[in-house]
Amino acid sequence: MTQYLITKPEEVTQVLSLMDSKIESLPFINKDIDLKLVKGRIDCIRHKVLKNNFYSSWQEFFIRLGAMMLHIKTKENMSFNISEFAQFLLDKHKAYSAEPFVDWREIGVLMRLGSKAARLLNLQEDPDVVCIGGEMFEDTFKDIIGYCVLGYYMDRLN
Repeated sequence: MTQYLITKPEEVTQVLSLMDSKIESLPFINKDIDLKLVKGRIDCIRHKVLKNNFYSSWQEFFIRLGAMMLHIKTKENMSFNISEFAQFLLDKHKAYSAEPFVDWREIGVLMRLGSKAARLLNLQEDPDVVCIGGEMFEDTFKDIIGYCVLGYYMDRLN
């Protein structure tokens, strides 16, 4: 039976609101949060698998990582329509389902996040980099936020 982590746009907007509410509480908010910091945070968690003092749960990790991305979005003046994004993520998730994460769960999400963060750094550092399949900076950026939302709901998997 096909499993889904999200089934309605309100679930996405709820998590985005949680992320937004955490921006001011990020410990390094007065510093420049950039993509290297995001990639470093993902790599750190992937290697230590939450055996450090940064986060008490997977949900907290995904919320704080999403908050970092929303902060970057604001700093870079990127357009981001929450209701459009919620529907986009829901449609994309319906196409893929949660099956790719059934075996690997949060670790699978971390692997995807690491790849997407590396892709963002490449796109940021080299504007002439070829966009594979038309994937642009903002598309990859939204994918990271989407994976954070899906990661938040990972406990819904059987």
